[in-house]
Amino acid sequence: MREQALTFSGILLLANRIQTTLDQALPELTLKQWLCLVIIASEGKVDSMAEVVDKLGTSHQNAAKLVRALEAKGFVEFGPSSDKRARSVALTDHAREYLRANNDRGDGILTQLFDGIDPADTAACLRVLNALSLNLGCSSIYPEGES
Repeated sequence: MREQALTFSGILLLANRIQTTLDQALPELTLKQWLCLVIIASEGKVDSMAEVVDKLGTSHQNAAKLVRALEAKGFVEFGPSSDKRARSVALTDHAREYLRANNDRGDGILTQLFDGIDPADTAACLRVLNALSLNLGCSSIYPEGES
């Protein structure tokens, strides 16, 4: 039970440390805004806020706040959706250029973060994090079609 408690608190502490570090390292965006942007970019365009909510695993209110901040900074724009009650969210040219310009920075941060960690340990950690997500009744953390 002690290892479970330490793992749980370790996940929370590490999440806070990562957010603090990357909020300082990312130009123009917070870590959560960047994650939201990357999720939208991976889809090309999202048909509704419900898709953003599902991918981020957060509340509609929090996702809407992130998307509105991205819109205010010129990273996304709203458009018509196949669902007349919703609006789609798409990247702007500014967002695509930002992601291209900062791709190496992101790769460098990941390289530094995982420095000295065996790839087998990383794979095991990913499996555990996915199991924890599923145990919470949430979706898999793996991209669709992967496991």
